Amino acid sequence: MFGTGSFGGGERRRFQVGGALVIAVVLFVLVAAPAEAARQITPPQWFACGKYPANISIGPPRIWSSYNRPEHVVWMTQIQRWNGPRWYLYGKPYTTHSTFNYYGQSVTSWGSEATSTGGRYANSSLNLRVEHIGYYRLAVSIGGLDGGVKWFGLVRGGANCYMN
Repeated sequence: MFGTGSFGGGERRRFQVGGALVIAVVLFVLVAAPAEAARQITPPQWFACGKYPANISIGPPRIWSSYNRPEHVVWMTQIQRWNGPRWYLYGKPYTTHSTFNYYGQSVTSWGSEATSTGGRYANSSLNLRVEHIGYYRLAVSIGGLDGGVKWFGLVRGGANCYMN
């Protein structure tokens, strides 16, 4: 099915079984009805340039799950930099995740793939490294893995700050 001539017989079978398993999971996810778990999202309310040297810091979003069921949430942040005539994407997006309960409390701290791209979550803020002087703003996307509400947009309506 997915095998190529570069694999040996045993490796080809493992690859085929793994490929079939991935397809089965994808089909199950597409057919399964998502639970309406996230009922409300409050996006990040603040960000600041220079709280830590060469970092833009952003406060976390807050999520309330429905039906007293925890909601696993993914929070993606993309830095944008002003180059004179327009805003452009600066670096790769930073991705973090956490789980929230019905009362809007994070029951796990924000885990992060952002550390591999220069970001870290500390002292109740995501701290994103920048290496150039200039004006910056943040675009954010937040969504639960169990369905429900999602939010995306610019933090504080597109407000920006200056890094020197």
